[in-house]
Amino acid sequence: MYNHVALNQLLPHLHTDSVVCTLQNGVPEDNVANIVGKHRTIGGAVGFGATWLRPGVSELTTEWDIVQKFAFDIGELDGKITPRAQKIAEILSLVGHCKVSDNILGIKWAKLLMNATFSGMSAALGCTFGEVLFNERAMYSLAHIADETIKVARALGVKMVPMQGKDFEFLELKDEKDIPNKIDFYKEVWTPHAKLKASMLQDLEKGKKTEIDYINGHVSAKGRLVGMKTPYNDLVVELVKKAEEQKIVPDFSVNIERFDSLKVKR
Repeated sequence: MYNHVALNQLLPHLHTDSVVCTLQNGVPEDNVANIVGKHRTIGGAVGFGATWLRPGVSELTTEWDIVQKFAFDIGELDGKITPRAQKIAEILSLVGHCKVSDNILGIKWAKLLMNATFSGMSAALGCTFGEVLFNERAMYSLAHIADETIKVARALGVKMVPMQGKDFEFLELKDEKDIPNKIDFYKEVWTPHAKLKASMLQDLEKGKKTEIDYINGHVSAKGRLVGMKTPYNDLVVELVKKAEEQKIVPDFSVNIERFDSLKVKR
């Protein structure tokens, strides 16, 4: 959300061999490369979550064994495995395991799916990941968010890369009757993150703007680009933006009804 400001301030301090590694939600690599140069840009994704408590203090909300196994994925935009990427991975591995990928865009879209689903719904409903995961009504809509994201990525020619040992393209739906077949997958992957509250929801609690345009909004924008409808992602964006404008925290019981109404329309 503030990349343009931060990167332009950083530019005077970069030299030819400097590297900017994104490690952000969404798919910001093209925008970052447009500012600092493609040759300076390495993509990255983070596989754990935390809750901001106060300046300089955050609480890890993902189980520690997940951080040890799946903390970071990084990669060159052209897919090459380079010494600089391996060096960055070595440094990041001081925090948790870091893997160098030859398909970072596939990783970014897989992470985008993870954020569009549980972070999007956490922000839109004003609750933790667990409160979404163990609510049948919320999971019905979340399954459609995942399905829309996968179908848009495929239309863009992106093949999602497995994350945390899981192939997220498995979550694509054949039809609505297919949703129950996906629930065990969701529980296996997201139960360790059940206590997590989306950073976007934390922003809403502080009365700040969120990164929703770069998460669910990115899926919606790319859907329009390829001529695909994304009603569930669109509704997440609408509800989060409304909360931003009104400086309120979304009400679960009110907003779940909005998601239920999409089911009626289908």
